[in-house]
Amino acid sequence: MLTLGLIRIVRIADGWTRTPPRDDTLERAAGSKPIGIGPPGHGLRDACPADRRLLPPRTHETTMRRHLDSPRLKPRTSPYSHVVICGRDCFVAGIVAADIPEGETVIGNVEGETELVMRTIEGILADHGFGMGDLVRVDVHLRDLDEIHVMDRAYGRYLDADAMPARTTTQSEKLYGGSRVEITCMARRR
Repeated sequence: MLTLGLIRIVRIADGWTRTPPRDDTLERAAGSKPIGIGPPGHGLRDACPADRRLLPPRTHETTMRRHLDSPRLKPRTSPYSHVVICGRDCFVAGIVAADIPEGETVIGNVEGETELVMRTIEGILADHGFGMGDLVRVDVHLRDLDEIHVMDRAYGRYLDADAMPARTTTQSEKLYGGSRVEITCMARRR
């Protein structure tokens, strides 16, 4: 914690937040009640998060976006990026076996497609300094939701049981190239 004049700067989780001093004379003088976060008596006050003026200015590192194509995938034919890196976050577009050069050999086999897509995601993340343990969200689209258990076998081999990302699995009637599995994900560097 740093104190600069009447403003305290406190380290909260992922960043610095400016807060009013512990002495609430300023709030009383303005006729308002102190704003608190957390249990009473903890001593940490913060202004409303919606008031962006109290948050530290964004740095070039957190706002810079890189839109990239991966050499692990076929050249794209639609207007999207294979990968977007934004600060500590990595967003990987939906990948199906048909996007991968050797993918035609496994199309139609849910377990084989999942293996290939997860191996490709692992490689793409590694190319940009991320690991499978950095995954925080995964979206899986299956042509037939009844095949979720087959997909789960291959999916689970690539993830640590103690650090599973949040996941949504949905049924999608048509996936690109006749694929049966599409996976998209987001990772955050620790």
